[in-house]
Amino acid sequence: MKRSQHSNDGQRGDKRVRKNDLGYRLANQPTRAPSQPLPYKSSSAASAPPGQSPLVNAGGKPRHYTVSMAVPGSIIDNCQSLELKTYVAGQIARAAAIYNVDEIIVYNESPTPMKPDPLKDPNVFLARLLLYQECPQYLRKEFFPVHPSLRFAGLLNPLDAPHHVRADERSTFRDGVVLAKKPPGGSPGCLANVGLRKEVYLPDKTLTAGVRVTVRMQYDREMPAGPMSGFQVGEVVSRRTPREEAGVYWGYTVRLAEGLHNVFNQAPGGSPYDTKIGTSERGLTVAQVVAQLDAERQARREDDEDDDEDVAAPNPLGIFGHKFHRALVVFGGVKGVEAALDADEQLDVAAEDAHQLFDHWLNTCPGQGSRTIRTEEAVLVSLAVLSPHLVGSDSPASSSSK
Repeated sequence: MKRSQHSNDGQRGDKRVRKNDLGYRLANQPTRAPSQPLPYKSSSAASAPPGQSPLVNAGGKPRHYTVSMAVPGSIIDNCQSLELKTYVAGQIARAAAIYNVDEIIVYNESPTPMKPDPLKDPNVFLARLLLYQECPQYLRKEFFPVHPSLRFAGLLNPLDAPHHVRADERSTFRDGVVLAKKPPGGSPGCLANVGLRKEVYLPDKTLTAGVRVTVRMQYDREMPAGPMSGFQVGEVVSRRTPREEAGVYWGYTVRLAEGLHNVFNQAPGGSPYDTKIGTSERGLTVAQVVAQLDAERQARREDDEDDDEDVAAPNPLGIFGHKFHRALVVFGGVKGVEAALDADEQLDVAAEDAHQLFDHWLNTCPGQGSRTIRTEEAVLVSLAVLSPHLVGSDSPASSSSK
């Protein structure tokens, strides 16, 4: 008796889940007409000529600020199997993508230095899985060869982020990899695989093969008759260009930090974090911070009778009182941020004074019904609570951050 085929939602007649060359499970995306952009891209889809699909990732409000978060790799040690370790890494990645986190810092809260093998070091394992999930599916076989740490990558739920573009979508920007194949006819520049059925020609730069690049597609530019005729043309841009020009979330970067003290260094672009937020059950709740700000605004209004500030109106600067350029949210492991501080000999701060390292020391889940909140749960809860209050600056940061 033949077994009927089912899709993920139980409907009959759909194709089975596709796999790439490495055998990793990919999302079985439903069939979609070319004229139907994805829901998260519909607001930025530009009008297209008749017969062509809309241009997605085309425009929006530019975003110059960044949001980073730091998590300890020790959360992987709490998982009993490789399957659970993989799934926990996937939960961190999904939370970061949902709330537009631009950088994830995996820090070592143990005094023992990190090891390069992801199967022997939880920090490296977590960083590798986060990088794998952030990478568009069509590029994974270029950057992630078969490895035991990726054995259960099929358990990972896809991010479905804007830079994970389908082959039939006309996207303003695409991520790709520079190919070793040279442009035909000795033409200058290089070729890149950006997830289309044919390579894209990058005429302005000659880059090293194997480098990941962000490409601005130039659909209106046609190559003259010759060896490059018929090639689509693109321009290599910075990874932050989609965010800074079109307001499009373009995934996150990952860095490893040896100890908590290294978390505060090397902010995106090289500039320091100007808003540092620590999370702890011993911190203030968001409601308490809002009450303090309201009291301060009321006091200012009483001091200045001519001040027409509406105290009842929401604070346009959020709960942090200023518009930041680089925000950092730090999460602790099983024993909290205090344990990581206690293990870091480079920081001359007592564990009970951990709040001194941060501009804000917050309890994002007051009145919890469980004795403990797992870090992967705290990440999702905290980002949900903080997201409406993370009001970044509309202006570019100083030149040192570029």
